[in-house]
Amino acid sequence: MTHTLLALFLLLLLCPFAEAGTSIKVLILDDVFQNAPAKNEKIERMGKLKGDLLVNGTQNPGNIEVWKGSGGLYLINELPLEEYIKNVVSAEVGADWDMEALKTQAVISRTYAIYQKLQNNNPNYDITSSVLHQV
Repeated sequence: MTHTLLALFLLLLLCPFAEAGTSIKVLILDDVFQNAPAKNEKIERMGKLKGDLLVNGTQNPGNIEVWKGSGGLYLINELPLEEYIKNVVSAEVGADWDMEALKTQAVISRTYAIYQKLQNNNPNYDITSSVLHQV
């Protein structure tokens, strides 16, 4: 366990994704958009918009790309990593949480997001917005 924590800490220190200005691509999945593209599915970019997209009551700020594949449409939101972390932390904690708990949640969320980005071999997105990854 200690070696795993040390490895994750070193990953954060040495990882180029942890630099300022880094973005993350989030595949938007919810009640409407439920399935991620199959690993080898060819998808075609249909368009792009900048701003906020409201999907099933959830606001998705950033650069939204619309892709089409055999399974339907896929929405991919590219936004700064720190904006993503802010959104994840606010969705997963209570308003009355202590500041140190919020900081800890941010570190955990950032570590998880960077790890998933490094592990993902899909060129179109890094992580999903569902319980497959983080909310």
